[in-house]
Amino acid sequence: MTNSLKKKFTTIYITLVVIIIIVGIVSTINMYKIKTSTDIFIGNNYKSINTINNMTNCIYNQDKAILIYLQGNKEEALNLFHVNDDEFYKWFYIEKGNITEPGEIELIDTVNLQYIEFSKSFSSLQDYNNGQNHEELVKIYEKTITNDVVLINKSLQELKQLNEDAMFKKQQMLKANGNSSIYFVMFVSIIGAIIGGSIAMFLTNRYFNPIHLLINAVKSVKEGNLNKQAPVIYQDEIGLLAKEFNNMTNRLHDFEKNAEDYLMAEKNKSLSIIKSISDPIILLDNEYKVQFINDEGQNFFDINEKKFTNKALLEIINLPEVYEYIRCETNLKYEDKEKIIEIKRNNKKYFLI
Repeated sequence: MTNSLKKKFTTIYITLVVIIIIVGIVSTINMYKIKTSTDIFIGNNYKSINTINNMTNCIYNQDKAILIYLQGNKEEALNLFHVNDDEFYKWFYIEKGNITEPGEIELIDTVNLQYIEFSKSFSSLQDYNNGQNHEELVKIYEKTITNDVVLINKSLQELKQLNEDAMFKKQQMLKANGNSSIYFVMFVSIIGAIIGGSIAMFLTNRYFNPIHLLINAVKSVKEGNLNKQAPVIYQDEIGLLAKEFNNMTNRLHDFEKNAEDYLMAEKNKSLSIIKSISDPIILLDNEYKVQFINDEGQNFFDINEKKFTNKALLEIINLPEVYEYIRCETNLKYEDKEKIIEIKRNNKKYFLI
């Protein structure tokens, strides 16, 4: 069956599943965008801050190496200085390749120039060492190298602060975007729930409406209206059931009609027999109203059919004793007892036993 209930309800389920999938996809895309933004924007700033911290450590170690040099441990000092020089430029080029904020490239170039001056100052200190005493070298260190270190650290701190401020702003922006995404997902979910619920309710009412119509038809037939037909709206199981129900009611209606015709024929046959009986016969209903009097009865009581139809017995025949006897007989007061009632008609006496 092409339009079966199973397929119809499967359509409803598939529609709801599709809506759920759409909501899930939209939610996933928004969450992915937030994650990507976090990894790209905040990740780059965090990488720059980490790089700047490593560069600052290199400057600290080189400053420490110069102090060791002033103490006379030249080989150890030079080795420490050059190792950190290589390390500094390693992190310097990483930072230079990770420029993300306005003004960051200018600061990194400034750091490079300041570091070059710092390296030159240390080279000059080494040249002065050939003809200067220790106190003069310390004065040169305090006058030039210390100032270079302060300038480099200041520039690195500005560079770090720039990335920290940018990272904080991006965190706030991502937080706002996250809240917007949450509201958007909630909105999409609510819209999806409303649309899904509306579609499900519409389709359910549409598919169950024939069932309600069939139930009403069954109730109508139960009340005796055999002409009632259940509407066949869809060619599904309910439609097939409605067709079979209509076939059944048609057969019941035909049977009722045939039965009525048969009963009417039997009734007419019985009435013909009763009419032909030579004794007066009167048929009463439960309310003692006359329903039929045969020809002999009409002649005997001198009445015609128009006068006795649906009238009380006493209105037609003034025989209270007969009426009382019939009433008591129906109430079983004269059970197994015989009674003789005398009736006078046309100067003749008749006896009802």
